[in-house]
Amino acid sequence: MALRYGLLYWSYNMGTKAITAMTKYAKEFTHAASVLGVFIVGALIANYGGGTKLGISVPNGETAAEVEKLVVPVKPGRNTAMIVEVAAMNHRQKIMGYDAAIEFTKKLSQTIQK
Repeated sequence: MALRYGLLYWSYNMGTKAITAMTKYAKEFTHAASVLGVFIVGALIANYGGGTKLGISVPNGETAAEVEKLVVPVKPGRNTAMIVEVAAMNHRQKIMGYDAAIEFTKKLSQTIQK
């Protein structure tokens, strides 16, 4: 009976220490996961219909500039500054010829095939 009580006490203490250790960095882990999620959602939105060309011409001296509209659904309480920053970086990279969503899809397909 004493051995049973001793093992029960020992396992309870080990469990509470493990839970304490796991929850100690939960905030940092949640923040990192949300940043990664925002990046992936931004790439997917841009790839699957987030950017729509409206064909609007805006007079700009002697030339006309195309205006591109990007609609990003945002729930209340989200970090809109980060979402706008990711959308702007994604747009700039597309102009430069790099599409993060296509690269992500390629890498994901390669990983799945392995």
